[in-house]
Amino acid sequence: MAVSSGSIYADAFARYFAYAASEPEGGPPEFVPYEGSESYSPVPYLAYVPVALISKALGLKFLATLYVMRLAGLFASAVLGAYAIAGAPHLKWIFFCTAMLPTAIYQRAEAQPGSFLRALVGVLEATTGSLDARIASMGSRIHPSTAPEEWLDFVARWLGLPWDDGLTLEQKQRLVRRAPELAQARGTRAGLEALLESLIPGPPRRFRVTDATAKPAPAQGFELRQETLENSNASSAEAAVRLVTVMRQFEMLQKAVLLGVEMNRRALEEVAHM
Repeated sequence: MAVSSGSIYADAFARYFAYAASEPEGGPPEFVPYEGSESYSPVPYLAYVPVALISKALGLKFLATLYVMRLAGLFASAVLGAYAIAGAPHLKWIFFCTAMLPTAIYQRAEAQPGSFLRALVGVLEATTGSLDARIASMGSRIHPSTAPEEWLDFVARWLGLPWDDGLTLEQKQRLVRRAPELAQARGTRAGLEALLESLIPGPPRRFRVTDATAKPAPAQGFELRQETLENSNASSAEAAVRLVTVMRQFEMLQKAVLLGVEMNRRALEEVAHM
């Protein structure tokens, strides 16, 4: 086996093969600690466990077992990385570049305060902080009581509500708040009443919905008399008293308006003289 001088891995493999050739079969295993592995998490190495058991059952040597475990870990990390990148809503290329970085850049230095991993995580937190705040505020942007007016317009058109941008903020909030009722009763009298109640709130109710296509109800409590003069349903004397009262109130309001106009005119003249 040719070994190039200065090659660390080639030298390590040469020593391994020389040691494996001289090692007696069935010797006791020897545990050798790996420098820097005390800060490693055991979670990424869970994929190695079933592969190591299968390799032991097949009777593979240490080097073959090591290569199979490495390949299994590479496959598991590739699958998890691809799943995380595909599920990320933003910054997919940053996650991809991070996954492609050599593990030696951050594995041993992750416990140090000035490590590359900590600096990279700090950059990601700084760049995605505004996104987290926007995601957290999405609930308040679609709730009828807290949503801005432009978001109410968007939500209403998304839900297909009868809408007009000229409505007041209170009317828009009431319409969005009653969206389930309006959608369920669309095209019915109940839906029209719910729409009018949102636009013209009460009580008392200031509108009445009548169906022009409905058959009129038969008259009840009437009496037909022959050779009798027709009379009004209202009392003439009572109507005359009401008319006089309305006219007097109109005259009082007219005098009050004229008095206000005259006072304003005099005030303007006095200000002009000053």
